[in-house]
Amino acid sequence: HMGRILEATPARLLVVVGGKAAAALRSAYPTAYVDKPLFGKQGRTGSSDNKQNILEMMIGGQSRLVCFIKHPSAFGGSSHLQSAYAADFHMLQEAASTSA
Repeated sequence: HMGRILEATPARLLVVVGGKAAAALRSAYPTAYVDKPLFGKQGRTGSSDNKQNILEMMIGGQSRLVCFIKHPSAFGGSSHLQSAYAADFHMLQEAASTSA
């Protein structure tokens, strides 16, 4: 069902919350993650690797910005987009305010 839901949404930003959701998205769209083997993973400090955890991908014929954030109950790091992706927050905020 995930594919149909994602295709139907006009959202330009998709926020993937937690490792299980990241694994489900990777298995649904494996070719999108060939060069992002660490998508859905946190570094040793608990912080996310922006280059691995933010990507553009085509879903439902629309370009979407996909971003991983740790689950709020997971240990370490921030589960807030603004603090986890301070350098890229403006890009995420812009994508959230537009439709695909």
